[in-house]
Parts: sequence; structure tokens; C-alpha cells
Amino acid sequence: MKKTIILFIYVMINIFAFAQQPFAPVGTEWYYGVERLVPHAYDYVLLKSIDETIVDGKLCSIISNVKGGMICYDDMKGSVYAYQSNDTVYFYDNHAKFVPVHIWSAQQGDSWETLFGVTVHVEAVETISILGRTLKLQHVSYEAAEIGNNDRPSYPSIVIENIGDINYLYAFNVNLRGSCDEFTVRYSGLRV
Repeated sequence: MKKTIILFIYVMINIFAFAQQPFAPVGTEWYYGVERLVPHAYDYVLLKSIDETIVDGKLCSIISNVKGGMICYDDMKGSVYAYQSNDTVYFYDNHAKFVPVHIWSAQQGDSWETLFGVTVHVEAVETISILGRTLKLQHVSYEAAEIGNNDRPSYPSIVIENIGDINYLYAFNVNLRGSCDEFTVRYSGLRV
């Protein structure tokens, strides 16, 4: 698995090295594994940066769900508009505003609210070097917004600088999935 992730990071570094947009230049693809439980089958979700456009005066990458998508997230089933300013990646949400999704310079102890009322907490930061390039890895936890009983479920993940979360491009909180897919689909994260 580690070799697969390193190969994926190598490919992504080469894509990003020649792009004008630091995050999601046109042509970038993200593959995430999916195991369908009923009927049992292995599949994948494919997201791709297909073009650029201007949204609220910002040059944005258009990231499209080419194949699949998160089944219970109707809010993000179409295209997503993303842009990077300095060290922060913003996504345009359904409330017609840009929301910070990734903050590459965030350090241990930093937090911010992102899509779907999820709060990102940076638990630890480390770097890895691949082919002479240093990338930041943020060990994060996502805390769900209150879901009615003062529960605030949380789960851990890893975010790779200029690539995104290893489980899904943005803070996809499996605890927020509705009952529509929790017993029929299992998401297995980034794949090559």
C-alpha cells in the first residue's frame, strides 16, 4: 500500500509541477476505491479536474464526478469549483460562498470549519521527501456537526499537500452518511 501511495504522489507531483493552479490543475484525476456490499463488487469513484472558470472573481478548477461520487452527498454530486489562495484551498459550496477545505500551512492544534459543518482538527504534521520534493502530511480528525443528540462523531484521516485527503478529496465524514448507503457501500480511499 505504501508503494502505491508513493507512486501516486510521484505522478501527482509531476502533474502539479507544470501547472499554473497549485491545486487541481486541469487533467488531474483522483481515484477512490469503493466496495459495494449489495450486490458484492469492487468499484471506484473517479474525480477529474476538467476545466477552469471564473466564480465570484476567482479562477477556479472545475472538479467533476466522472464516475460515481459519494452516494449520500447530494450537495456535491455535480461539479465542484476549487481555487487556491496562498496556502488555502477553497471550495464553492451550495450556499454560494467559498469555504476553506485544506490549509497547507496549518500546524498541530489548528482547526477550521469546512464543508457540511465539519470541523477539521490538525493532530500532527510531518513531511516526506519524494524525488527531492518535500510534501507536508497533516494527520487530521474530522468532527461532525451536531446530528441531533449532542453527539459529535469524529474520525481520523491524512491530508497530503496539493493532493487532498486520502479518503476523499475533501472532508468526507463517514459518520455523516445517511442510512441510504451505510450498509451497502464501504469506501476504501485513494488508489492508483
